[in-house]
Amino acid sequence: MNWKILAVDLDGTLMAGDGHISPTVIQSLHQARGRGVRVILATGRAEAPSLRYAHHLRLSDPVICYQGGMICLPGSGEVLYERTMPIELAVQVARWGRAHQRHLLLFADGQMWIEKRHHPDAMYDRWIGLPAREVPSLAERLNSGRIRRVLKFIDFLPEDERSSQQPEAAWHAAFGEQAQIVRSDPKFVEITAPGVTKGAALAWLARTWEIPREQVIAVGDAENDLAMIEWAGLGIAMGQANARVQAAADWIAPPIDEDGVAAVIARFILDGVLHG
Repeated sequence: MNWKILAVDLDGTLMAGDGHISPTVIQSLHQARGRGVRVILATGRAEAPSLRYAHHLRLSDPVICYQGGMICLPGSGEVLYERTMPIELAVQVARWGRAHQRHLLLFADGQMWIEKRHHPDAMYDRWIGLPAREVPSLAERLNSGRIRRVLKFIDFLPEDERSSQQPEAAWHAAFGEQAQIVRSDPKFVEITAPGVTKGAALAWLARTWEIPREQVIAVGDAENDLAMIEWAGLGIAMGQANARVQAAADWIAPPIDEDGVAAVIARFILDGVLHG
């Protein structure tokens, strides 16, 4: 198969929980690019940290960030595609979160706002990659007219809720018809505008480049990767992914600690051989 696009998730796919990206995986990404494959980073992170990772990996193709809410270019940061949440809906989400004592992170206009710090700054930096700006009320901040582009919210779950589906179910019950709600990690439930997925953003890129889905590989490990795994011509789940993600995949890669992405590239792009 003449593959044209390789879309790869960041956290849990390219990057381990300690922030490490294997040199073997980095080398394999560049070997794929050497075969003419466009390597697309597809992440839930905001544009600034996403572009930093693209720079670190020396990737020049567009980056899908905010769970598919934005596509931007490394280097210039030019926004090619954007799907924002209506301010009216964002205010409702913020009010519901406050009423139900959720630890909401609001991502808008390249910033992250919170109402109260529940964790040390180092933890926000590690998991989010943006400084937290504290405000008395997210809803009032949104209503002030000073925020223009809302990309998403994150409900940062406390330790005792991370194995439970109850927070996700509660968000679905409140906003399931109005917003896209997905668990991206045991720690996070993410709320974006309706229809915002990595799969939709990847499909937009492929259409723009006139590349059929049959020539697209997508690799991920979490439920926020399902849309692109299901849409791509070849959807691949990492070996440590949960059962639902693996069931949706065409192939199961080795887990991240065994350089699963490098194995994908070796098998499907480099004719079965990972060259050193």
